[in-house]
Amino acid sequence: MTDRLRSHRLRMVAGVVLVVALLLPAWAIQTVFAAATIAVNGATGSDSAACGSGATPCKTIAFAITNRAANGDTISVAAGTYAESLTIAKSVAIVGAGQGMTKIDGGNTKQVVKISAGQIVTLQRLAVQNGNAPTGGGIANAGTLTLSEVALINNVAPGGKGGGIANIGTTARLTLTMSTITGNSAMTGGGIANETGAIVNADSSTISGNTVTDIGGGIYNRANGNVNLVNSTLSGNKVTSGAGGGIDSFGATVSFTNVTVAGNTSNSFGNDGISTD
Repeated sequence: MTDRLRSHRLRMVAGVVLVVALLLPAWAIQTVFAAATIAVNGATGSDSAACGSGATPCKTIAFAITNRAANGDTISVAAGTYAESLTIAKSVAIVGAGQGMTKIDGGNTKQVVKISAGQIVTLQRLAVQNGNAPTGGGIANAGTLTLSEVALINNVAPGGKGGGIANIGTTARLTLTMSTITGNSAMTGGGIANETGAIVNADSSTISGNTVTDIGGGIYNRANGNVNLVNSTLSGNKVTSGAGGGIDSFGATVSFTNVTVAGNTSNSFGNDGISTD
């Protein structure tokens, strides 16, 4: 009797799992049933069809994303500087060894990271630095992106927008947690350019020391964009000829809760800290 009951219960559980699987999209099924961790080590790794284990890591992040990762996987990146330009068209997490240890570097010539629409991506414990692109020198995001313990440093969008990150479009969602955006520059939105219905939520993060020639030294928020800062700092950002040293927000929504706004400057039109309509 006990064996028959156990067998019946197992069949019921299997049936429930099958029904849930049939209701989930393909990427979510992979996440539930086949999520893996893929190791990358620039010093000891080799890009091959079998790379990705701790003993035989891949050499580059791009190879791991394109050739080894599935939706829902985590790419674990060892300490080192990775001279790469990543296009991420999968829902993955990329986890480094720390902001000062794992660095993805654009070499001052290329965009560092691009997130495709529809993807759910996490970058954690790493730095994105020395990127260069007209829109989103460090990162261009059209998907759902979380930056956790990430530093965006010294990225530029010359003559364009979003030196650190361009979060643009109705599908763009950006979450910052314990992250720093500093030393980036652009024409508009030195740290962040957020527009066209995009959303930024930041908690316990710092946006400082970014520079633009036009508007929005720290943050440029336009065209129904939505920026929410909590327990964060917006400081030392600069506009050389426009307004909104800290943030420029017109035709958009901004909300600050327990936020420090200090030491931002706008040399031409004033509105050093906050410029809004």
